[in-house]
Amino acid sequence: GKRLSKLERENYNLSTDLQNSLIGLLLGDASAVKRSINGNTYLYFEQGFIHKEYIFHLYNLFAKYCGAEPKISDRLPDKRTNNIYTRVRFFTYSLPCFNEIYNLFYSPTTGKKNSSFKYM
Repeated sequence: GKRLSKLERENYNLSTDLQNSLIGLLLGDASAVKRSINGNTYLYFEQGFIHKEYIFHLYNLFAKYCGAEPKISDRLPDKRTNNIYTRVRFFTYSLPCFNEIYNLFYSPTTGKKNSSFKYM
């Protein structure tokens, strides 16, 4: 995917509707990731292939924040069943507009999801 300049990253923002949707998604199984404490946040969405329509719907909501379309790939064999499952996933750019929502859910020191949710 294309790399964004600092100015391009700073020009992204989230509508209130998309912020609220993202909060709901992060309460579920979406993930937000920071590579460093002072870095920006990217979003990660993944579902089994059976839910591909759902992932493509989410991608349509977040497409302007992404550098590439969803990818279909096989996961490693499941440790319990040894079955190989197909997944559909996509990532967003690392953007400052996701940092505030990241801070609602994740510990700034460990990067792990908090057990309690702090609504804005």
